[in-house]
Amino acid sequence: MLALDGGQLAEEQHRAIDCEHAVPTRWAAHHDGLLIITFDEAGSDNTNGGGKVEWVVVSPKAKRGYQSTTVYKHQSTLRLILKGLGVTVFPGDAARAPDMTEFFTP
Repeated sequence: MLALDGGQLAEEQHRAIDCEHAVPTRWAAHHDGLLIITFDEAGSDNTNGGGKVEWVVVSPKAKRGYQSTTVYKHQSTLRLILKGLGVTVFPGDAARAPDMTEFFTP
């Protein structure tokens, strides 16, 4: 169990944090949508404005095991979500953010 404010997380919350591989796999098998899992993994690295952020996409249209060499920022995730919803004009920095379509099959 993980400590949270002096207490413990419930077992189902602990499993969610561990992110069992079967959970997103089952989800993807029954959906044609997109699941994005993102979390900050850096503690003190300020490279490219602030360390590393892990970003995992689960989708039947995602390239399996694909890793990009492109440096993305959070605004790219916003752009991807809006694009998927059919939005064509992106707000703020999302308008200039790199497009993330390289993660998906045509």
